[in-house]
Amino acid sequence: MDAEHQYMIVFIRFFLVVFVLVAWIMFSRFAFGETQYQCIVTRIIDGDTLEVFCPQDNPRDVERVRLIGVQTPERGEKYYYKAGNDLDNLSNYNVNIERFGKDRYGRTLGIVESSKGCLNVEMRKRYPSTRYDGLLTKKQRNALIKRGWK
Repeated sequence: MDAEHQYMIVFIRFFLVVFVLVAWIMFSRFAFGETQYQCIVTRIIDGDTLEVFCPQDNPRDVERVRLIGVQTPERGEKYYYKAGNDLDNLSNYNVNIERFGKDRYGRTLGIVESSKGCLNVEMRKRYPSTRYDGLLTKKQRNALIKRGWK
């Protein structure tokens, strides 16, 4: 075998080792639960609704997401602006969303997580309304409980 073929074999082996290492690192992040934030918060609507851009899901549009199990003050009510600011501070720009369909206004119903924790749980601690608890499905309730819901 000439030197050119030997270099090619070494190069291919090197490439395969690098590929396997990268694949293993990516798999270990997924398997061991390191969250990769896939959506970008573009706007806070109010204390329980935000707009996100998720390029891998819908690269052309923003999506409105309603936090399930959370009820914050509406426009004109006391603490309306504080609730929006609280959600803005918690969202921290990058978020991950677990989706549970749409509501009657076309918003995505979801559980939203950022590097600061689960937004649904944190907003529920600050605004402990139980108004929508009876409307949660078993799957939604279990997903929230797994994240510290009370």
